[in-house]
Parts: sequence; C-alpha cells; structure tokens
Amino acid sequence: MKTLVKVELRRFFARRLVRVLAGVMVLAFLAGGIAAFFVSDRSPSAAVEAEANHQKEVAGCIDSAGRDGVPAANAEAFCEQEVERTDPRFFYSDMPDVLRGQAILFVMIAWLVGASFIGADWHHRGITTLLTWEPRRGRVLTSKIAAAAIGSFSVALFFTAALSIILYPAASLHGSVAGIDWMEQLKVALVVSALGAGAGVLGASLAFISRNTAAALGAGFIYLAVLEGLIRGFKPAWADWLVGENATQVLTSEVELSHPVSTSALLLVAYAAALVVMAWMFFRRREVG
Repeated sequence: MKTLVKVELRRFFARRLVRVLAGVMVLAFLAGGIAAFFVSDRSPSAAVEAEANHQKEVAGCIDSAGRDGVPAANAEAFCEQEVERTDPRFFYSDMPDVLRGQAILFVMIAWLVGASFIGADWHHRGITTLLTWEPRRGRVLTSKIAAAAIGSFSVALFFTAALSIILYPAASLHGSVAGIDWMEQLKVALVVSALGAGAGVLGASLAFISRNTAAALGAGFIYLAVLEGLIRGFKPAWADWLVGENATQVLTSEVELSHPVSTSALLLVAYAAALVVMAWMFFRRREVG
C-alpha cells in the first residue's frame, strides 16, 4: 500500500497541469510582489501626504454630517471613527489576512488538480492498466485518494509559502515587518492547505464516480454555487450544515454558526469521507474495461 501511494504521488507531481499551474501562480505572485514593492512607501513625505488626505476626508465628513442627521457636537468623533485611516506602507503583519483572501483560489486549484488527476487516469485508461497487476480495487482507490489529498495539500502549501516569501521584500524594504505573528501565519497556511487537501479529495472522488474531469468540476460547481445558494435562500436554518459556511468558519472563525470551529472541521471531514465511500461503491461495482 505504501509503495502504491508513493507511485501515485510521483505521478501526481509529474503531471504537466500541476507544473503549469505552479509556474503560472508563481509568475502572478511575482507580479503582485513587484507591484506591492513599488506601491508601498514608508518615506516621511508619504506619511505626511496620507495624514493630510485623511484630515481632508474627515473635514468633508464633518461638513456633511449635519445634513445626514448627525449632531454637530458629535460630528468630529463620528467622522474620526467612520473615515478609515490609510497607510502607504505594506504591513507584513497583514499576511494572514492576505492568505485568507487567496484561500478560495488555492482551494479551487486543489479541486482542479484532484479531479484531473483521476479524470485523466480514466481518460487514458491508466486505472484499467493498474488493475491488471493490482486487482484489489480498494487499495487502488485508497492510494489514489491519498495521493490526491497529499498532493493537493502540498500544492496549496507551496502557494501560501511562495506568496509569503515573494511579498516579504516589499514589506521589509518599503513597508513594515513590525508585529509579525509567525505562528498565526503558519496556522492560516496550514488551514488553507488542509482545505485544499479536502477539495482535492472531493474532486478526486467525484472523478471516480463520473470518470470525467469536467463532470467532477461541474458537479462541484453546481452544488456549491447553485444548490447551496438555493438552500441559503429557501432554508436558511440549514445553512449551519453547508460546506461553504463551515469551510469559512474553519478559515476565519468569524461566521456565526450554531456550533464551534472544531465541529465545522469534523463536518467537512465527514462530508469528504462520505463522498469517498460513495466513490468506492461506484468503483467496486462498475466495469472498467
């Protein structure tokens, strides 16, 4: 079994899609890092200009406060609270929020590589060939699902690490590296990667059921974008049990659900396990010739 997983992992990382996506994402991160480097500014003149702009916006808010029903005595305090103070520097301490903001992209890529990993095997009859020398379908499915999970986790972790490294020069040279919480950043990176692993498992399981990458991606899109949206609209009481809400709860801890983050994580694991079991039931009974 261990050998099967190792073989499948080598096949996962040798795929052209994985390498192309990694290259494209690194180039995109480099472009973002260069932009942040030149946009960020910690010079005294930039700070003075930012403060002047802030005071101008506060003055404009105070002038209009009376027309909006805010008492003149409270206008200054109200406007100081409402007008956001901008800072021209890029703060590296904001990286956990940056990673959370990019999480949906990383999870979608993990879903894609997980689904295509199995879908391509069906298309090129790789599973049929594998079953000629390893006829135990349970071992075949388990090894491929494990490879999809580990590979998707690794891909998402690579993206979070690459983005963190590429943005560091902008903060250290033109921004600020004060107040960095490395443990929080690592925690967010691991959570994003774990969600990526779950997405890879879901994509691979759907591809086992449908024998097609496009069908696996389409089924996931229909469920997440359409079915869960309908449930939120017509059965809001069920929203606590949806994949989207629980994934957001695990990532941010800011969604008001009826259960804690640990329960949301267990629910996501249970959903993934249920889909793997369903994939096994389809794979066990179907002809693969």
